[in-house]
Amino acid sequence: MLRKSLSYTFDKYGKACTSYLGNKRVTNCTAEGLKLALCEYLDSKGVIQDSDYLALMGLGTDGASVMVGCHNGVGAKLKEKNEKLVQVHCVVHRLNLAASQASKNINYMQDYHRYIHTLYKFFADSQVRYDKLRELQTLLHGVAKQVPEGTSVRWLSVESAVKMIFEHFDAIIMTLEYDKDKTGKALGIWKFMATSIFVLVTAPLIDALTCIGILSLTFQKESVNRLSCGHHAHYS
Repeated sequence: MLRKSLSYTFDKYGKACTSYLGNKRVTNCTAEGLKLALCEYLDSKGVIQDSDYLALMGLGTDGASVMVGCHNGVGAKLKEKNEKLVQVHCVVHRLNLAASQASKNINYMQDYHRYIHTLYKFFADSQVRYDKLRELQTLLHGVAKQVPEGTSVRWLSVESAVKMIFEHFDAIIMTLEYDKDKTGKALGIWKFMATSIFVLVTAPLIDALTCIGILSLTFQKESVNRLSCGHHAHYS
């Protein structure tokens, strides 16, 4: 397991600068093990000196219990060293969880996500199928695009796949229809996608995923101009 350590310093103009100190391989992945590995590493870099943890003011992590547990998490153990430390569950990670869990109880959306990944595998596993798709894309749209992979756990990664499928829907359906009598996989994907409900769901899903993607990128910036955010939100 690799953990990255961040250091915040200020340049001569008083502007905050973010830099990566480096990577450390962790073998003991308990909260205590992670805390010790982090503190030892920061001590070796001179961030923590003479057991003075006041320089360690912020901790950003994912939502794993080993990190955010209120009693025995890494953050809780570090607060024993510095009670002023502020722990933050990464807002980008939380946004991704919200996006993925929003459809958790909607059976059709779960099937939708699964078929998006199956479609990627269908073409990625066969150069012949991809060549057929590329031929139809070039004929119908003048440009060929490969189906991107949408991971099984992150809805935000599906955005590029959904957009490509919507733009080249006709070529994809025609390719699947050509192969549906040859393979059961092609028939299954075709039956799911060649429906009006698939198109009706895909169009608004693009709008939703685009907004979430913009928001995710905004959260990853070191500084945000609220007026700029408002402008982009209105524009999109």
